[in-house]
Amino acid sequence: MNKEKLITKNREVTSQFYDTLNQRKQVWLYDRKKIPTKEKIEELITMALEITPSKQNYQPYTINILSPDKPGEDKFQKEKLKLWSKVVGNHHAIEDRALAQGKIKDSVHIVNRNYQHMLSAPYVLIFETRLCKNNDYMELGVQESSHFAEQVIETELESISTLISMEVGLFAHALTGLCMEEGLDISFTSCFPKRPKRWPDFSYVNREPHLIMSIGYGDFYRMNFMQKSDQEKMDWKPDPKDIINWVDVDNQPKTHKDIDWIKYLNGDDNFVNQKNQGLEKRKFVIRGKQVGELETNINDNTNLVDFLDKMVYKK
Repeated sequence: MNKEKLITKNREVTSQFYDTLNQRKQVWLYDRKKIPTKEKIEELITMALEITPSKQNYQPYTINILSPDKPGEDKFQKEKLKLWSKVVGNHHAIEDRALAQGKIKDSVHIVNRNYQHMLSAPYVLIFETRLCKNNDYMELGVQESSHFAEQVIETELESISTLISMEVGLFAHALTGLCMEEGLDISFTSCFPKRPKRWPDFSYVNREPHLIMSIGYGDFYRMNFMQKSDQEKMDWKPDPKDIINWVDVDNQPKTHKDIDWIKYLNGDDNFVNQKNQGLEKRKFVIRGKQVGELETNINDNTNLVDFLDKMVYKK
């Protein structure tokens, strides 16, 4: 495929979603005079939270927002400068480490202009991990079916870091679309220390940070620079064929351990590894009622998939 076709496409499609997001550009400088209201930003964030999917509805992230509450006050700018310094310092530290490991030839500590958006943005969002609480439905699962939710246990949060980052990305994508519908621009940064202990000078970053996002009206974009320097055609995306893999299910290794799920769900002693974890403990919860088994019995002649499908429809 021609690399020029892999930059930003202008497809002839009837998709407002595609057309809206296809206009996004990385901001280098925001308009410092044209500032969206705090009420509008809060409205868009709230809307994004409403439409963003989340595993078991925990939404395990905190959105720390830097905003210009008091016009003319320089504390806001100083805080953003402190954040920018954290990012640039991390960038240089990574290059120094790569140089020490022989992975690059030198480390010249260039100030990357892709981070500039944080200094001119009227709103900067820093996402970090959040310790959650069970909603009523999940609490019922904990009480009746021994459900284990890492999102509500401090010592387990690190084990679901990938999940949390993924959910932050889903939210950021939803917020991006909503902002662009309002004529607002957004930019992202992920080059920062990932360990909370590296953020002692930020009282609001107490758990793992996942993303920095800025919102405002763009004034100068990365693409503007690339067009001026005739580099636009160099910034191509990978060929979709290098990313998409249609799996050949006919040529797969056998499972490491085949499990007879029919016997397992019937409480076969060979599958009981914990004390008192017999048939009487392996029952399906009827939400909102007492614990009880499903009416459908499992036997060797039952199709497992059919049984599981029927289980979905039970209360």
